[in-house]
Amino acid sequence: MGASLFLKRRSKTFLGSKDKSLEKWHISKMHEKIEKHNALNHSNLFACAEENGGLFPTTKFFQDNKTEIFEMDAAHEAYEIFESMRIYTERFGRPYNYLKSVAFLNEQRE
Repeated sequence: MGASLFLKRRSKTFLGSKDKSLEKWHISKMHEKIEKHNALNHSNLFACAEENGGLFPTTKFFQDNKTEIFEMDAAHEAYEIFESMRIYTERFGRPYNYLKSVAFLNEQRE
């Protein structure tokens, strides 16, 4: 399933929601957001940036600033996407920012 189809289906869950903060994700506004994203991030923008007034996709900004980009086709199974993201996130070591530190656990144990 393509990303735009996924977003359109997901935004239908917000129909009838009383929460005003979810209004921006309503299906009626989703097509406009997807079109804007595609226009600003299309791969052809790399090749014709000078003709577009120096407009580059978002990824080029990160590449120019030496930040590794995680790219994966959204048509894969959810488990495969999650595992790939986990491997990408943990490529320099596993983050423990949500766990209690070993020192704190030792202190509690004593």
